Amino acid sequence: MKAIHLRTEYLENPLGLDITEPHFFWNCEGGTTQSAYRIRVSSNTVEIWDSGKIVSNRMTHILYQGKPLQSRSRILWSVTLWDEKDVEGEPSASWFETGLLEKSDWKARWISGNYTPRKNTRYSVDYFKKEFVCEKPVVSARLYITACGLYIARINGVRVGGFQFAPGLTDYRKRLHYQTYDVTAMLNRENSLEIELADGWYRGSAGCWGETVVYGRQTKFLCQLEITSDDNSIDTIISNDSFTWSNDGPLRFADMKDGEIYDANLTPSYQGMAREVKPPEAEIRASNSLSVSEHETFIPKLLITPAGMTVLDFGQNIAGYIEFRVNAEKGQTLHLTCGEKLDDSGEFTLDGIQHLKVDREFRLLDRIMMSTGSKNLKGKIVKTPLQTIHFTCTDGENIYKTKFAVFGFRYALIETDIEIDPRDFRAIAVYSDMETTGKFSCSNEKVNQLFKNTFWSMKSNFLDVPTDCPQRERVPWTGDAQIFFNTGAFLMNAAPFYRKWLGDLRDGQYKNGSISASVPLVGMEIVYKATGNSAGWPDAIVLISYRFWKRYGDTEILRKNYPMIQKFAKYLISRTGHKNRKSAKSNPYNKYVYEKGLQLGEWLEPEDCGEKITAMSNKLHTEEATAYLHYTMSKAQAIAKELGEYADEKLFCEYAEGAKKAYNYLFPKIDTDREAKLVRPLAFGL
Repeated sequence: MKAIHLRTEYLENPLGLDITEPHFFWNCEGGTTQSAYRIRVSSNTVEIWDSGKIVSNRMTHILYQGKPLQSRSRILWSVTLWDEKDVEGEPSASWFETGLLEKSDWKARWISGNYTPRKNTRYSVDYFKKEFVCEKPVVSARLYITACGLYIARINGVRVGGFQFAPGLTDYRKRLHYQTYDVTAMLNRENSLEIELADGWYRGSAGCWGETVVYGRQTKFLCQLEITSDDNSIDTIISNDSFTWSNDGPLRFADMKDGEIYDANLTPSYQGMAREVKPPEAEIRASNSLSVSEHETFIPKLLITPAGMTVLDFGQNIAGYIEFRVNAEKGQTLHLTCGEKLDDSGEFTLDGIQHLKVDREFRLLDRIMMSTGSKNLKGKIVKTPLQTIHFTCTDGENIYKTKFAVFGFRYALIETDIEIDPRDFRAIAVYSDMETTGKFSCSNEKVNQLFKNTFWSMKSNFLDVPTDCPQRERVPWTGDAQIFFNTGAFLMNAAPFYRKWLGDLRDGQYKNGSISASVPLVGMEIVYKATGNSAGWPDAIVLISYRFWKRYGDTEILRKNYPMIQKFAKYLISRTGHKNRKSAKSNPYNKYVYEKGLQLGEWLEPEDCGEKITAMSNKLHTEEATAYLHYTMSKAQAIAKELGEYADEKLFCEYAEGAKKAYNYLFPKIDTDREAKLVRPLAFGL
């Protein structure tokens, strides 16, 4: 019997891990039943842990119990298995590498472009460069890097790594993720390190109404390149004010939702110098998760619409971006607009994707005035998102691939006077690098297509965070994420993805135990904070933790999340009871009714079988909310029991059972033709 599919913290050979007591995982090949295992761990050829022979069939969440791990260590581990006949098999090996475990490991300085950003102003991409010489033969080199914004690093003109939209989305006020790259093979004697820095989620447009400057107005980055030579000496290149800088390169505009403006005739001059800036207050941590990567590619067919417009049809609705090459003369342009559909007459349209907004930094008053149709609104009205690429050519062959924008699309409208060949274009799907684990097929092709659509919905909405759609909002709604967890965990290995997002939930919890409906925030906090109390949305705190535990057998995730779970459960308890005093007095189970706060109810129920629900609705939705109180408290009770939190178990059990009685008291008979109201009591055990 042999161990296969070796993983550390759900990840294959992770580089830059900052978990100091990692867990090991494997599967078995050969034999019938694993009867025992032995793990041996070494660092720099020195053994630091030997588990000895452990009689157990366990293959997951095996805790490292050796000597304390140090920063920058390459850790080799092997596992030997015994089969059902107690026959010893050959060992299998894997590795991981620790990152910068201590705050003092960072010697680099935060730097930005040498300008002071003004309000209501968008800026082109910043370009930074540092030239250096490796005097001795290099045996190892690691680049540690993060940003407030999005970064792309290059060494000697070659892109470092394949993480798209790095460093990913977190609450930049609380936590920043850094990535670690092995760049040993990229170094020569004379070298150039180049960094491109764009707005991303930090400063660019986000959310349904394209709010900008959600986290800050000054983009900046931090990087540290550590080079080990053959004599074991270490040279360190750090970000500081010795980096040259300019913002006159080819990317004149880059926004994750609106797109890019690119002029192939420009190259960065690097005539200025970077400046050191105040570090963010956020904690800097390794991501310990999956990279966002390029995946499937699609070559389009060329369509000419009834109105004579040129459209590329890539044949699949994706979240991603476009790459192309064209031959042109200097000054010729291509303008591409990406969208999901053609209208009934066969014309390209962005209907259903775009909203209107005032072309300035977000003001809540603007949003209120727009929603009420006020004529007093002042300022330029624009659409969001644009999902466009505007490319200005140079003479000869022009090659372009989107860097800092991602679109939800199947079609691309092209406006140009350049003769194009559709074979010179391709769409690239971009999503978190999750391994496919579930498959389905049957004799009914419509059912097969439904499965494929579901799979593509997951791929298009799992980009470092779980979102509701890849074009209009791109909001990591808590309710959407908890509803989809079990489906997603069947289709793909979503464990490291959801573990990362559970960290975002911990960061996003307010002091009173509540949470925003969007985590991390993508603007409009006042709106998402209000809707965050709606039953089914904040319950993600408990329900995803519970489902993660049941799906993957991970009790460590429960321990890590329990303070958050406990705080939220007690927040719910503090808000029970009818709003109406008369109803409260007449109901013997009033203590276990839930209806307070802004309740969204059955948000996506078709209007023709239920009441119309709007984000500003203040209806009670007692049925949905009390059902969720029972369901969520029952799962919190199970978690408390597993962790030995018996006082909480008793309390949560009281409210789970009490909410069940309250539900049946209020709704002894459900006479309805609405499916949700019939399914919910069955699904929730009511």
